[in-house]
Amino acid sequence: MAQAQQQLGKRDIYQRSGIQFLPFNTIYQLRALTEQQPELIPHIAHALLIPDYFSYRLTGKMNWEYTNATTTQLVNINSDDWDESLLAWSGANKAWFGRPTHPGNVIGHWICPQGNEIPVVAVASHDTASAVIASPLNGSRAAYLSSGTWSLMGFESQTPFTNDTALAAISPMKAGRKVAIGC
Repeated sequence: MAQAQQQLGKRDIYQRSGIQFLPFNTIYQLRALTEQQPELIPHIAHALLIPDYFSYRLTGKMNWEYTNATTTQLVNINSDDWDESLLAWSGANKAWFGRPTHPGNVIGHWICPQGNEIPVVAVASHDTASAVIASPLNGSRAAYLSSGTWSLMGFESQTPFTNDTALAAISPMKAGRKVAIGC
């Protein structure tokens, strides 16, 4: 994590991703994998996050759901797509990923044992984003508090807050409805 901040600049990473710097973010896990086990790289065709892998197992179709994809610290919140410079730093190949899709899209169908096709719909697969999106926030002065493993407080905004003030406060964006979060 410190290496990324030194090489790419903490401010630049934050302005691109809007995500809090946490050692378990996928960007750092991929960097460790590609540096420590480079022999695996030629064998990687795709990289799916856990919720997307479940959808794939149900439908046979790959999907990269946006709210969870943003937590990797690899998605550019201004383009809503994978950030090429962050991917390059991680050692990941952009071809491993499809364009992130927003919740509400039909990914594919699960064919149940009776032969019926059941639509599988992309949900906001990041737990906090899902909770916040489901919250009835009314008006520009509304805020939320989501408590689980830890508590996150914030508000919804159509515009990401990735300026120096936000960086100092580390208010990560839980994507879906550009949700500003601060602890």
